[in-house]
Amino acid sequence: MRRTALSNWLAQGMSTYDVMILAGHSKFSTTQEFYLAVASDILRRARQAADQSLGQNLAQLLFGDR
Repeated sequence: MRRTALSNWLAQGMSTYDVMILAGHSKFSTTQEFYLAVASDILRRARQAADQSLGQNLAQLLFGDR
């Protein structure tokens, strides 16, 4: 449950520093090793959403409202 809670905090946008402090980790590398895989998944999804939005925005600029 601990790992789930910490992962959820990161997924919901808490800073990695705050999660590190709340977890009681003395080194950032501990937090990074176990919990930042969630952050990379969030970045991947953000990139996909941005790519999709960019494509839609370009289509609207090029072709207008049809």
